[in-house]
Amino acid sequence: MVKLQKKISAAKRKRGATCNWSTEEEILLKEKVLKFEDRLFGKMKGAGVKAKDNIDGIRRSKTGGGPPSAPLTQAEETCTRSWIPDPTCEVSSALQSLPIIQQSLQDIQHRLNGLDEVRLELQGVKEGLREDLWGDDGLAPKIEYVAQQAEETGQNLETIMKENKSLRQELELLKSVVIRMDRKVSEQEKEITELKGRSMRDNLLIHRFAEKANENLLVEVPIEIKKVYGIDVRFVRIHRMGPMRNGKIPRIIVGKLEKYEMKEDVLQSQRQLRQQQQETPFHVSPQYPSSLVENRKHLSELQKKYTEQKVETKIKGNKLVFKNGNVYKDKVLVPRAEDVLLALDEEKEVLGHIEVVTSEEKREKGNRFIANAAEAKTYGDVRKVYKKICSIPIHAQASHRILVYRFTDKDGKLIDGYMDDGEYGAGRNLLKHLEERRLNNVVCVVTRWYGGEHLGGMRFELMKDVATEAAQKLNP
Repeated sequence: MVKLQKKISAAKRKRGATCNWSTEEEILLKEKVLKFEDRLFGKMKGAGVKAKDNIDGIRRSKTGGGPPSAPLTQAEETCTRSWIPDPTCEVSSALQSLPIIQQSLQDIQHRLNGLDEVRLELQGVKEGLREDLWGDDGLAPKIEYVAQQAEETGQNLETIMKENKSLRQELELLKSVVIRMDRKVSEQEKEITELKGRSMRDNLLIHRFAEKANENLLVEVPIEIKKVYGIDVRFVRIHRMGPMRNGKIPRIIVGKLEKYEMKEDVLQSQRQLRQQQQETPFHVSPQYPSSLVENRKHLSELQKKYTEQKVETKIKGNKLVFKNGNVYKDKVLVPRAEDVLLALDEEKEVLGHIEVVTSEEKREKGNRFIANAAEAKTYGDVRKVYKKICSIPIHAQASHRILVYRFTDKDGKLIDGYMDDGEYGAGRNLLKHLEERRLNNVVCVVTRWYGGEHLGGMRFELMKDVATEAAQKLNP
């Protein structure tokens, strides 16, 4: 507004200091200024009243009136038009912009309608989420149910862990009891064998003594011993062993002598006759428990092998003693309960990787036989395979686990051996069977479950069958 007043004053000075504005000119200028005051001056806060007062000041000249002013020159009119926009031009521009504005308003309305649809859709989603979260079958009840289940599971897990700990303690206790019982049983077996040996101390076995009906052994045997060995003997009791046979081989006679010295005299006389290479109609031998008999046979076989190698040995009782006083010990033994139950995890893992082939099971009169075979090139391989088989529960509870092995060591030496595990004579027969078939670098374990009925020599044939089948699977 200040600029406008300055421009008006400059126009007056140009027209002349004595030239005043006419009333009509001032009124016309005021009306135009008031009509376009927003475009001229804009929205001014707190300046509207003052501006109007300045405009009102234009109404009257400071002189209080005068003659009409002279018409505006062309320059003044051009200047005035530059100050005040042409309303027709503004209206024309507005009319030209109206379709664009209408299209913009339609686009805005369309978007608003789309926003309404989105709002309704979001409202539906909101309601669905509310139902999913808080409805009867919503997520919140499910989460609560899962939380309850998790809590119950945690409690159950804690209970299971306690029970597991208790079971582990009981298992360790059972292992200790089983190991203790196994040791006790081993000790008792030794004691029983020793007691049997003592009870048989005065016993004498007579082999190939002619068998006849209604024989009186208590009278006839001492007479024949006197004739053959020249020794007077007297028996406390005497009888034949086992049931009657249909064959020609007579049953063995066992008799208990009155004195131990009589037995030693007869055996010494027999040794002298053998040295003289004299044949006798029968022969005698001391009686030992079966385990000791088989052990002595095994020691005799070992002694023969060492003799072939020009190594001097001697059998003393149930031991093979070398010339330097060392006692022979088997390289492979039947695993004890503590060897199996206390095996470390690393050892179990090693045993688990050993590849073993198995034969079909054979049954006879309640007895069951099965064989497992694996490759072996060292004593360590043999021990591992034997322990692996004996660690399997079904084999651990078997009556016998007969071991037989045959391999060539790194020096080219043939190594073989067996372990009867109470099935006396089985290992010897199986080893001979492997030799006949020229099977090498093999270890075989034949398992037998006793069915309550003796099979005699048939059991060895069944063992050979399953052992051959397993070995052929190993080396087809």
